[in-house]
Amino acid sequence: MERSDDAGGRRTGPLAPSIPFELLAEASSDVLVLGAPDRPETVWVSPSMTAVLGWMPADWLGRSPMDFIHPDDAARLARDIANRRSDDEILDEYRIRHADGGYRWVQAVTSYLRDSDDEVIGRLASLRDVTSSVNDRHRLERSERQFRLAMEGSPEGMAVVALDRTVLSANPALCRMLGRHERDVRGRKLTELLHPDDRDADAEMRRALLHGPDDSATAERRLIGPDGDVVVVHAVGLLRDSDGRALFFVSQFKDMTELKAAEAGLRAAATHDPLTGLANRAGLMEEIGRAVAAARRYGGRFVAVLMLDLDHFKYVNDSLGHLVGDELLRLAADRLRSMVRTEDLVARQGGDEFVVVMRDADGPTEVVRAAERLCAAFRAPFVIGDLELSTTLSIGITMCGDGDCGEADDLLREADTALYVAKDGGRDRAALFNDVLRASVDERLRVENELRAAVARDEFVLWYQPEIDLRNGSMRAVEALVRWRHPSGELYTADRFIDVAEDTGLILEIGGFVMREAFRQAAAWDAAMPARRLVVRFNLSALQLSEAGLLVSIDDALDESGVDPSLLCAEITETALLRDVQAVRRNLLGLRTRGIRVAVDDFGTGYASLTYLRDFPVDVLKLDRSFVSRVAVDDHDYRLVSGVIALAERLQVPVTAEGVEDEVQAGILRELGCQGAQGWLYSRAVPPEDIVEQLEIERRIS
Repeated sequence: MERSDDAGGRRTGPLAPSIPFELLAEASSDVLVLGAPDRPETVWVSPSMTAVLGWMPADWLGRSPMDFIHPDDAARLARDIANRRSDDEILDEYRIRHADGGYRWVQAVTSYLRDSDDEVIGRLASLRDVTSSVNDRHRLERSERQFRLAMEGSPEGMAVVALDRTVLSANPALCRMLGRHERDVRGRKLTELLHPDDRDADAEMRRALLHGPDDSATAERRLIGPDGDVVVVHAVGLLRDSDGRALFFVSQFKDMTELKAAEAGLRAAATHDPLTGLANRAGLMEEIGRAVAAARRYGGRFVAVLMLDLDHFKYVNDSLGHLVGDELLRLAADRLRSMVRTEDLVARQGGDEFVVVMRDADGPTEVVRAAERLCAAFRAPFVIGDLELSTTLSIGITMCGDGDCGEADDLLREADTALYVAKDGGRDRAALFNDVLRASVDERLRVENELRAAVARDEFVLWYQPEIDLRNGSMRAVEALVRWRHPSGELYTADRFIDVAEDTGLILEIGGFVMREAFRQAAAWDAAMPARRLVVRFNLSALQLSEAGLLVSIDDALDESGVDPSLLCAEITETALLRDVQAVRRNLLGLRTRGIRVAVDDFGTGYASLTYLRDFPVDVLKLDRSFVSRVAVDDHDYRLVSGVIALAERLQVPVTAEGVEDEVQAGILRELGCQGAQGWLYSRAVPPEDIVEQLEIERRIS
């Protein structure tokens, strides 16, 4: 066959297309490529080649399509070119090199042209650019592949769910949760796998996704597992196509069963006492809060809070040890549980203090009778091994009802106040909070609020009570006593506010003021009367004495005042030594190291006084006024005072008697060898300027 090229990218001869075909080809957006029948040579290319692949048609003429194919697709193209079956079109996709050097995906439909004798006279390929759709398909395939891998490898349960909630596929983790094979899960309705009580809510969640603006939601659900319910966090995502049509759901199930069990355990630990198994203070507060809320909402019934304390429990701990004490607390808890109604809560607030919360009580009569039954039950001894222990119960009761209930803290405070009344009344009894006690509590709250403001406004001053040397009648020391200049104009003595200050912690700020002012005054008196050497005693509260930062505060006050530490004496009570023993010992030794003396105030009213004299550094004993007041009329008190003074003399510790009110008492104390005295016989507490006047009078007399 003869062939010749013309200038339009065509070859003339038998294979050249007729004019009508050429016009049709030029109008097509697809690229038409005509190849020779017996070799891979291109004989004609349609003009759309330039628009689709960037080549001029002449660039392909006389060349094989293999010159433009991607290497990875060359083998398939060669196979397709060699295929000369008579009837089949060959449909395939290849990557063809673009004139810019990149590749485009094309869909090729190849057929062989035959003459009337059925001889192959050419090969016609129609090429269509499908790069975008192929890339989309590949991305989808990759996504599907990654999704399958993610599902298979995920430690959390996953499922693809149809819109009618049929499970299309489930991963191994979900099958393990359900205790089933994947074939037993696939094809089932998701509702069959959920706990019956959760099915409606789950269906509603999916309906909301289908018809609402969101494509994801999360909720807690229960699956029906092999060993009971499996608590899961169920996350649902709705997949849509590019037109926004819903396709299917993807469900994710995170097993929370162990975590929920652990949380329940933590909640129990947070709200229950580990020793007795009773509710602790946190659980108690929750229950009182619920009971009060119900009483406010419905009215007509009463809530009662009973605070119970084991009488003399401390003696058990001190004499028999904490192991026996703990067992006694467990037995007491069991006895309490057995004595109350099923709807009542029994809690251990701390130490040997228990609380019973009674809901829906009829009134005071029912509650008081319940308290009396508890007191009677505790008169029976407890048996611990070979020991038979007897203890009684003191109970404080408060009630509220008819919608008129305070907060949980208020009820506990009222019950605690009533408990102290029961103890003061002889123990082994119950006391009911009443209007008189309420007035006392209200007064205490008033003092607390005013006291906080007083600290902020510096409303405190120091007055001083002289201590007399019984040997010569001279003033040898003064005790700094805090006073509160109340906004009412009245001067409050410490007994009106010091307990509240200690309970609220305000004693730390007040005590800091006392210390700084006493040091300043001691320095001022020493500067004015250097030959007098007047000792100033200042009180340290139990809370101050156990504070880690006490010595730092002492050093700051010493530096600020410039006082000689030998002119100072810290007064502490025996009960203050019962707190953190290590911290107390460290602070007392620190005081002694700095040259500040230590006096034990109210000596004889605490516990184990001889032990303190042995274990702690003590410079002065101040004999409590309760012994001094009867020393002249009670032989027993006389012998006690005589013994204490003799013991102190052996230990070379001077004694000061407090509360001396008449000359008879002073004479007896002087005869017994007591060195110092303090009391109204000599002077009440007075402002600092009055101390100077008394010293001046004393100087003139001498």
